[in-house]
Amino acid sequence: MPKVFSATSVHPWDDIRVLRKEGVSLAQRYQVELHAPAPFDYREYEGVRIHGLPQWERVSDRRAIRRELRRRIRLSDAEIFHFHDPELIPLGLLVKLVYKKRVIYDIHEDYPAYFRHKGWIPWPLRGLVAAAFRYIERLTCRFFDHLITTSPAINGNFARFPTTMVLNYPRLEADGAFPEKAKGPLAFVYAGSMEEIRGIRELGQAFLRIVAQTATPVRLHIAGQLRGSEQFQQEVQAIFQHPSVQYHGVLPFEAAMALMRSCHVGVIPFLPLACNVNIVPHKLFDYMAAGLAILASDFNGWPRNLLEWDIGLLFDPTKQESIDRQLIAAATAGERLEQMGKRAFQLVRERFTWASQEEQLFQAFDAVVSASPGELSVSSRR
Repeated sequence: MPKVFSATSVHPWDDIRVLRKEGVSLAQRYQVELHAPAPFDYREYEGVRIHGLPQWERVSDRRAIRRELRRRIRLSDAEIFHFHDPELIPLGLLVKLVYKKRVIYDIHEDYPAYFRHKGWIPWPLRGLVAAAFRYIERLTCRFFDHLITTSPAINGNFARFPTTMVLNYPRLEADGAFPEKAKGPLAFVYAGSMEEIRGIRELGQAFLRIVAQTATPVRLHIAGQLRGSEQFQQEVQAIFQHPSVQYHGVLPFEAAMALMRSCHVGVIPFLPLACNVNIVPHKLFDYMAAGLAILASDFNGWPRNLLEWDIGLLFDPTKQESIDRQLIAAATAGERLEQMGKRAFQLVRERFTWASQEEQLFQAFDAVVSASPGELSVSSRR
């Protein structure tokens, strides 16, 4: 059974895509060892052997993680190196060109667009950094044996390379019963990373406005890691202090899903930037699997499907009155909101299951394993 060395220096060990979807699926056919930041040295999870790396708080902390990964790669007998972060591209090249092993790059985001809005990059340099990275990423990908992407837009960026799209559809529970919702006030939930580009500040400020304007009892539940400038974090933390807002911190996956299943409306307030438009967020499908109606930002792409499927409402995240209006509309929708949640719950089970994406993942890895080194060399340089 071929061995896969799966590596991330950015994502935590229990990342939904890295471990719970791809890692667990690949462990059915391969020996999978995952090297990821973790509060332990070693653990096994559903067939995946997890080797902990140092956890990080600042971007600079990840230099030590990359050094440790390089040491482990040098000692590893794995045939395939599967990495999940753009900062590991140099390691991917090392594995391919020096150690002569097979390399798969898993591209989660439109990184050039993402870098245009990263706070740790000085503002005047962001455009230059984004353009430089776009060039470097295209140049280096020709050396890798296969690319895995997460959305049609990202997949299109790499059409000239051997590429497979593996969407972030959810791994569903077996029982299929619609989750029981909390009694009492209507509960909104946001679960996931909290950065300025995700619109969490605008959502929180709008929520506090409608709490003051309407007599309808509502609550906002927030779970995830807060990152960004000191001013941004202070503004968001002030929202957490309101009695109608409950911040749950960073939750394990099972606890996060339990929170979502107890709520009524899942919110995706992403700002209309290319790095958000070009992805299909996994929280959309997690919300649907939890039986939530969806309240999301309105821009071209995946949000328009919510109206077509009649499972949600859209707002303009750049306009205060639009966010307020749709929050109030959701808060007063009553039975219609419940029907949206039930349609979302049923739709994800009929059309958006991980099983279909698991097969795509298998095909990508099987193709890399079965191809001869000569075939890989030719195909990876098209």
